[in-house]
Amino acid sequence: MVRIAFPTEKGGLEDNIYPRFGRAPTFTIIDIEKKQIKNVKIVENPGYRASGGAGVKAVQLLANEGVEIVMGPTPGPNAYFALNNAGIKHYPVQGLNVKEAVEAFLREDY
Repeated sequence: MVRIAFPTEKGGLEDNIYPRFGRAPTFTIIDIEKKQIKNVKIVENPGYRASGGAGVKAVQLLANEGVEIVMGPTPGPNAYFALNNAGIKHYPVQGLNVKEAVEAFLREDY
C-alpha cells in the first residue's frame, strides 16, 4: 500500500489540487493498494492559518498520517527540506484534480 497526499481546498477526489502547499486548507490523503484506491481521507491543514511555518506544520501533519508521497505544487524551501527529512517524496503536479492526478500516478505518467 502507498499513501499519497494532495493539497486541496475542500478535499475529495473531485477537488482541484491547491496551488500553495503549506497554505492549502485541507489535504486529501489517498491509500492505494494493487493500483486501486482503497481509502480517501480529508484532514484539515494546521498550516492553513498559521502566521509562520505553514509548510513545516503541513509536513508534520502528513508525516503523522504516514504519508509517503505528496503530489502538488512545489513547496517552499523549508517545507521541501522538512519533506526530505521525513522521507516523503514530492511529485510536482498542477492543473489537475485529485482523481486525475491519482490516475496519472497509477499510469506512472506523473
